[in-house]
Amino acid sequence: MYDDLWKLKMLIKGLILLWYCHIALGYDAGSPWKNPSTFCVLDIRSNVTCWGGEGTGGKVPSNATNKGAVAQLASSADAVSALHTNGTVSTWGAITDSSIPDSLANVNMLASTGSAFAATYTDSKDGLIHVAVWGSISFGGDLGEQDPTGVEMVYGNFGSPNPMPLPQPQP
Repeated sequence: MYDDLWKLKMLIKGLILLWYCHIALGYDAGSPWKNPSTFCVLDIRSNVTCWGGEGTGGKVPSNATNKGAVAQLASSADAVSALHTNGTVSTWGAITDSSIPDSLANVNMLASTGSAFAATYTDSKDGLIHVAVWGSISFGGDLGEQDPTGVEMVYGNFGSPNPMPLPQPQP
């Protein structure tokens, strides 16, 4: 009986989270989620489920799920990026993992514009927080010769810089 109650409790929490994500992350002018053809949710175990346009992030690829639990999602108009709890990043849709800087690790947060992503990360050499970008150059996907250090936060007009706190799994 305890198992059935626990399962029911998890189902209710999942439905509430799905409803919340639909409201908070759905395409609307006041939302940080700006992908017009894809929805994504984080479940109570920090797994990602997406649906909608496959070319805009509606299907989570296996290389993204293989990286483990997700702490934050950000969207552009044509892609989705996930910050994993191990400090790595996955991106899918029109922008893919192949455009993420090779050495990107120890990521702290994500932000996005219409067609590019930015991440703050802690550099293992100098211990400072830097910024990495990827995606369309005309949407901010190239820093050029700039190397911002000691960064507190990156702001874009699409992705939320603050990950949504997730409920912790119950035993």
